Amino acid sequence: MDSTIEDGEWHHVTVTRSGTTGRLYLGGTQLGNPITVNGATLDIDPDGLIFGQDQDEVGGRFEADEAWAGAMDNLRIYNRALSASEVELVAAEPR
Repeated sequence: MDSTIEDGEWHHVTVTRSGTTGRLYLGGTQLGNPITVNGATLDIDPDGLIFGQDQDEVGGRFEADEAWAGAMDNLRIYNRALSASEVELVAAEPR
């Protein structure tokens, strides 16, 4: 699967995690099959949560070649995993 989208357009991306199941959506449509993820509680550092940059562990280093190259808008965090139909509805909202 090609992991780059370089068409100059905005894209709705959703990642969900419920227990040990992770799903990735683009434009409200699930990409591929669900994957198995670590089911442990997410550990968020008291100094904040960083988006667009891979950090292997809290307090770890950031690598410039692992940074998001683009813009983010209308970022949402839910306290539960959205269902596929909810993801589709959110993706269809006007920009």
